[in-house]
Amino acid sequence: MGITKRIRDIWMAGVNDKLDSMESPESLIKQYLRDLEADLAKAEDAVRSHLTIEKRQERLVSETEAFISKRERQAKLAIETGQDHIAKHALKDKLDYEPRLAVYREQLEIIQAHTVQLFEQLKELKTKYAELQQKKIVLMSRANAAAFIEHVNRILSTIDAGSALRGFARMENRIVEQEASAQATHRLRTLSSPSAPSPDAEFSLDVEAEFAKLKAEQEQN
Repeated sequence: MGITKRIRDIWMAGVNDKLDSMESPESLIKQYLRDLEADLAKAEDAVRSHLTIEKRQERLVSETEAFISKRERQAKLAIETGQDHIAKHALKDKLDYEPRLAVYREQLEIIQAHTVQLFEQLKELKTKYAELQQKKIVLMSRANAAAFIEHVNRILSTIDAGSALRGFARMENRIVEQEASAQATHRLRTLSSPSAPSPDAEFSLDVEAEFAKLKAEQEQN
């Protein structure tokens, strides 16, 4: 079973379990991401371990190739120096290790194919995680908006519209009464206060006529 399929199965199982427990959307989203982060870390560890195995196999192939080449050179040198017995031993080692080298190379190819597959699955898992991180923002926003609307609806459901309107009507009547009382008090205070006499009303017409006559005479002089 591939890592991606296993993660998907775990994911769906977690979704069903947590939906049944009726947890908050925010808690569910965070838990899903935590679970996925844990599985992502395990997948990265698996890839690192597999890379270690691949490097070890590569080293085994390289060392075996070097050993076969060395024994072949030793066989040639022994033949040139007339040491046939030593040459035969070298060739025997060469022939014994060549089948091993073939097996090691085949194993390395299988390991490398698995490495490519693991990297592809890890890449897919990281892409899915990034997508869920972005989706988290949208889901959290929607969850918060839904919670706020629900909260407002609960508040509105507790308000008695008729009672509120009657209360505002009573307050308006009281304010109107206070305004009327203030205006009446102002008018009464204005009426009860003696008004200052007009400067012209203090003198009779005779006085005014005499004043005008005298003023005219002075202006002529």
